[in-house]
Amino acid sequence: MAVPEHSVTIYDKDNNIHKISDLVEELKKQPERVLIDDEFGISIDISDLDYSVYSFDIQKQENIKAKISTLHHRKKKSQILQITLGNGVAVEVSEDTLFHVKTEDGQIKYVRADKLKPGMDILTGITPNGPGAIIY
Repeated sequence: MAVPEHSVTIYDKDNNIHKISDLVEELKKQPERVLIDDEFGISIDISDLDYSVYSFDIQKQENIKAKISTLHHRKKKSQILQITLGNGVAVEVSEDTLFHVKTEDGQIKYVRADKLKPGMDILTGITPNGPGAIIY
């Protein structure tokens, strides 16, 4: 589920603070960055840019500055779905949560949670030993 915009502080490489909505408005003018733009919201690839947020590093047990790869900005509230993965793990996500899915031809694409179908190969990064590897 998304965190309210006012709860997230985004920093650029010079430590200037940016609002998600301002970044989205600026970057959506570059269509090659737009991953999804639908009735729920917009997701923008910023993996090549230097924006970060403070995040908690579980291994180090400390707050760190973490690079952002994608901006997600909601247009409306969405309902919560329960998705059961092939390994039996069930996760609750908003219907507009994006999953990386491996297609039959080996490509990786984004699919919204409400568009997932049984048998799709979701790349989760969840393993019995914790996060890190990919389960197909």
